[in-house]
Order: sequence, then C-alpha cells, then structure tokens
Amino acid sequence: MTAGAASKLGFVQQPSGVSAGLAMTLPVTVQVQDSFGNPVSSNGVTVTLAISAGSIASGNSATTNASGLATFSGITINTAGTGLTLTAAASGLTSSPASSAFAVTAAAANKLAFVQQPSNVVAGASMTLAVTVQVQDQFANAVSSSGVLVTLISSAGTINAGSTATTTAGGLATFSGLQIDSVASGLTLTASATGLTAAGPSTSFNVIAGAANTLIFIQGPSNVVAGATMTPAVTVQVQDQFGNLTSDTGRTITVVPSSGSIASGNTANTSSGVATFNAIKINTAGNGITLTATASGLTTAGPSTSFNVSPATANKLAIIQNPSNVLAGAAMPAVTVQIQDTFGNSAPSSGVTITVTPSSGAISAGNTATTSASGLATFGGITIDTAATGLSLNASASGLIGAGPSTSFNVTAAAASKLGFVQQPSNVAAGASMTLAVTVQIQDQFGNAATGAGVSITLAPSAGTIASGNNASTVASGLATFSAIKINTAATALTLSASASGLTGSGASTSFNVTAAAASKLLFLQGPSNVVAGVSMALAVTVQVQDQFGNFVSTDNTDVVTLTVSSGTIASGNTATAALGIATFSAIKINTAATGLTLNATASGLTSSPTSSTFNVTAASANKLGFVAQPSNVAAGAAISLAVTVQV
Repeated sequence: MTAGAASKLGFVQQPSGVSAGLAMTLPVTVQVQDSFGNPVSSNGVTVTLAISAGSIASGNSATTNASGLATFSGITINTAGTGLTLTAAASGLTSSPASSAFAVTAAAANKLAFVQQPSNVVAGASMTLAVTVQVQDQFANAVSSSGVLVTLISSAGTINAGSTATTTAGGLATFSGLQIDSVASGLTLTASATGLTAAGPSTSFNVIAGAANTLIFIQGPSNVVAGATMTPAVTVQVQDQFGNLTSDTGRTITVVPSSGSIASGNTANTSSGVATFNAIKINTAGNGITLTATASGLTTAGPSTSFNVSPATANKLAIIQNPSNVLAGAAMPAVTVQIQDTFGNSAPSSGVTITVTPSSGAISAGNTATTSASGLATFGGITIDTAATGLSLNASASGLIGAGPSTSFNVTAAAASKLGFVQQPSNVAAGASMTLAVTVQIQDQFGNAATGAGVSITLAPSAGTIASGNNASTVASGLATFSAIKINTAATALTLSASASGLTGSGASTSFNVTAAAASKLLFLQGPSNVVAGVSMALAVTVQVQDQFGNFVSTDNTDVVTLTVSSGTIASGNTATAALGIATFSAIKINTAATGLTLNATASGLTSSPTSSTFNVTAASANKLGFVAQPSNVAAGAAISLAVTVQV
C-alpha cells in the first residue's frame, strides 16, 4: 500500500533540552505525511520550525530528502525557558502539532543586567522600589548564581549607603538600602561584579533635596557705608541635612549682626530655597561685624565672613566726654566733642575748629579746640569765672549740626577774696531804716558768692556817718544783711563801702539819697536886719522848715509860719506860708523903735525856732508931737504934769 498525497507535517525526532546558544544534541526531524499520518516521499520541501516562546536563533529551516524527511541538526535557541514546544510549517501543508515540551537552560554566567531600574529619590532616603541586578548569560538569560558580590556606581557623586549586594540562588542582587545624599538630575547607575560584564548605564533618575534643615550663606556680606544699601545682595540658602539646595519657598529668614542692629532689610522670604537680602542697611559703624541667619525650625547659618561698616559723611557734632563740676577760674577736666555722621558714628575729620559755649554766662578760656584725625576735639582748658548751677554746654562748627545741651554741671566759687554788694542801698528818709535791707556778700576773686559764717562786715558812707546798723556778721552762705541802717543827715548821691578783716573792700555801692524826715521844727535861715520904724526890712527874713535832725524839708508847702518880736508887735508882714520848705517874710514892718530886738518863728505842730539874732528899729524922720505921759486927774488950781515928744 502506498501513502496518499502529502497533507501535513509531523515530528519524528522530538526536541530535547538544550543550553542557550548550543545546538541540540539530537537533531530534530520532521516528516511530510498524508492525511492519515503516513510518510510521504516528497523531496525538496522547505520546512520551518517555530518556537512557542521567544525565537530560534539559528537552524530553524531544513529541506526534505527524497523520503520526505527534514533534519534540523543545528537548532540553536538563546532564550532560556521551560515547557517550550516547536511547531513545523511548510507551504501547502498543515503545520505539525506542537512537539513535546523541552527546556532551554541558561548558558554560563556572563554579565549583569538591571531588572528593577532606579527611581527618583529624596537625598538621604532609600529608594521606594529597590534596585535589582540579575546575573545573566551572554543571551540575557537569568543565571542561578548565588553569592556573587555586585557593586553599584553612580554616574556622578557617590552612593552613601547600600551600594553593594550579594546575589541570591536565583542570581538576583537586591539593593534595598540604596542612599544618595547629593542632589543631582539625570543620574545613572552601573553594576559590576568580578568576572562579569558590568550592567548599565541604568535608566536615568533624579535625587531631589530632602526636608529644609539648615541655612547657609551663599553670598556673604561686604563692606558698606553706614546708611547705604549693601551690595552685592546677601543671599542665604535653605539646605537639607546633606547640604542640598531645597525648593523651599515663602519662608521668612532674618539676618542679625554680631553688633549693633540692621536699620532695614533684615528679613527676606525664600524663593526656590534662596532668600535674597537686597536692601540691608546698617547705620552703626563698626569693624569685624558678622551676620547670622535664622528661621523658625532651621539650623542657624553663620557667623558669616566679617565686614566693616564705615561712617557716612560728617554731619553733626556730639559731646562724648561731658563737662564736670568745677571751681570758678579753674580748668575743667577735659571735655571732648566728636564729629559724627547723621547716624551718630564717629566721622574722621582733622583740623575742624569747634567752639563750645555755656547755656548762660561766658567761658573765659579754652572754648575752642581743633579735631584730630579721628574727628575728636579735646577741650583741656575750659575755664569759667562765673559761679552758677545747672549750666550746660553747646558745641558748634561751621557746616555741621551743633551738639548739646550737654549734661548739666555747676561752677562753684573759688576761695573768699573780697566783698561785694548784693542788695544795693536805696533812697531813705533821715532817721528811718532802709525799706530793702542792704546785703553784702563774701566773694571770690571773680565776684562769685563765697561761703563763710561769722565774718564781721562794716559799712561806711561816702560822706557823713551812719547813725546805726552799720555792722553785721555773715551767715553760712557768706551773706551779711544790714536791716537797720539809719542815716540822720540828708544828702544826695551818697554811696556805701563795705570792709572786713582779710578781705578786699567792696568799693562804692550805687548812689542813693537821704531825704529829710517829716517837718519837725523851724530855723531862721536869713535873720532880721536893722530897720527904720514903719519901713520894710531891706532883706527878707526867711525861716526854714526842718526835720528832727535839722535837715531841710524842701517839700513843705503848707505850714503857715508866724513871726513874733521880743518886744512890741510887728505892724505887718509877720505871716508867710512855706514854699518848698522856706517861709519868706518880705514885708516885715515894725513901727516901734527899739534896740536889741529878736524874732521868734512858730507854726502849728512844729517846734518854734530858736531866737533870731538881735536887730534895732530906729525912729523915722520927725513928723508930729505926741504925748509921752497923758494928763491925770488933778485938784483945781494944781499944776498938771504933761510930757510931749516929737514923733515920726
């Protein structure tokens, strides 16, 4: 019986297990068959083998011989696997059923390969998915190979932990603690092991910064002029614990100087991990200053590199060493005045003339000084002669704002040297005490009040004498008070002088007047002169109104003065009213001739005047007869006795 027509293919020699890359030991054979499975002689049919998984590297095609048998003697499969099957196909024929199963085992260990690629990771943290590396044969088949030490290397920087791992029985090395501290992007890994081809580079990955942890100065401070903006701008970086720049944004950072304070621009907010301080101004000059940067919850940065703040332009004066208490006429301990900028920093400026003036009075010496190179003027010889309390000093110089007032100080009197009037004498009525008590002060050589109790001081007038109250003793303050000075003699432009043992006299006081007291008595100023009876005296008689001390009362305009004669009567002109203290009798007439007459003056309430000088009244020219003795009663026939005289 012969086979039918060729219909299909069927395996005669099934595949056997083989190592990757090696030809199967027994050739696989495939027969052309009829529909019933009988071999069919069919020469030259091209048969192709296909594998159930992967691919056949070589030997997958063969041509049938005359008996219809195709022999595959060089089948090579590179991909390891188990339960593999082959199928055979040829044009016009039904493909064969699957062959029996077989396995392709890995070849000898040859290289390493990444199975789990690296992923993005936070600096200092382990990757979420552990990197795994496989030992493989040359065809990338996993090779069971335990105990192989595999090392990972980063394309940049270093791996800080977990860079080595040992393979398990399956030839897999797992890196579960891989840690990289430095931020980087586009990193790759390579894996190496002794005797094997290295794996890599891996797929790229990024190391991103960890949580904000520390502040670091990137652009440190630079030298700056007081009040000016510092350039370049100071920058502070927010870093994680490994020193990587973070993406921290919106965090407030504050910079603080090691001395003084920042006037403005001491805070800035972060943007992508950087805070830029572009408006730092420091008003206080200084050298070797550093900055520290702080933010809540972060490690402080600093100190920074040191820098200097130099003074701004000279602007004003300041009293550095204030004045102290001093004796009048003595040199004060040195006062110093500094030239400063507008912020109060010392501004070096040599040769500037500075003048100090007191709040009252004057400086007698040492009120000017010239600045040194540092801008400091030292007043080593300030002398003030006038004692005072609560004084202060002001300092001035051309083109600069003045300084002051200084702290207050006192100038006390020097040693007692002389006397001086404090309360000058005032006008006074004769015999009365001055309304304001005269006071005399013990003084130093400059006229300042000096202390000293119990010093006896005597007053003397420029003319006449003081009736009482011309002596007084000083109290503790050195003041002698003359509260009962009385001068009885009226005078104008009098002065007083004061003297005391061991002290220079006061000199003349201001002038004053002693006026008459109240009208008290009368006194003939122009006495009577000889006169002819019935004729007015040639010289008017004048009577002066005086006080009790004999002083002329020139203000009396009211007293009526009456004259009387020592014998007889005054025919006319015997009364007159005082005018400016003088009663003038210009029309006195006495008709009765007499010799050795005197006048007396009286006024209501006043003591009568002393008797005037004597004068005579002589008879006028003969004019008539007059009885000297009148007739008296007589007896009739008796003689009558008569006396008749010639009269004027």
